[in-house]
Amino acid sequence: GREAKDSTPPSAAKAWFEGLKNNILHPYANKLICTTLAWMGYVAVLWQRRRELGSMLSRRKQEAIGDFGPRDFAVIFCISLLYTELASATMHLMADNEAFSDLPLFGPIAKSFQWHHRDPTGIVRLTWISHLGALDIGMVVLMVLALCHPRATYCGIFALMTHPMMYLMMATHRW
Repeated sequence: GREAKDSTPPSAAKAWFEGLKNNILHPYANKLICTTLAWMGYVAVLWQRRRELGSMLSRRKQEAIGDFGPRDFAVIFCISLLYTELASATMHLMADNEAFSDLPLFGPIAKSFQWHHRDPTGIVRLTWISHLGALDIGMVVLMVLALCHPRATYCGIFALMTHPMMYLMMATHRW
C-alpha cells in the first residue's frame, strides 16, 4: 500500500504550485509580467516625482520644492547616461567571460548572453519582450528603490531617466 501511494503522480494543486515556484525562481520564464512590473514602476515613480520634474524643467525656481532647475536636470541626465554606459560595459565584460558561466545566479544569464557568439543573428529572431526582458528585474529593483525613498529627489529623477535609457541601450543591440 504505502509504496504504491508514494509513486502516484502529484495532485493538480501540487503541480500548479511547482510551476509557480519554478516561474518565481526563474524570472526569465515569464518576461511579460516582469516587463509590466518594470513599466508600472516607472509610471508610479513618474507620478510620485511629477512636481520635481515640473520644477526641474521650468525656467523659474520654486522654493517650496527645493531649488531644482534645468541645470540639475542636465547633471542628472549626464550621470544617468554615464551609469547606463558603465552598466552595459560591466555586463559585457562579465557575461562574455566564460568563467562566470558556473555562478549560481549569474551563470544562466552569462550562458544565454554568450549564445550570440554561436548565433550572431539570433538576436533579431527574438521578440522584443524576450530581448528587452533581460533588464526587467534590475529596472523593477530601481523603481522600488525610488518609490521607497520619496524624499530623495535626485534618486527618483535618476531612476526616471535611467529606466528608458537602459531599454534604449538594450534595443540598440538589436537594431
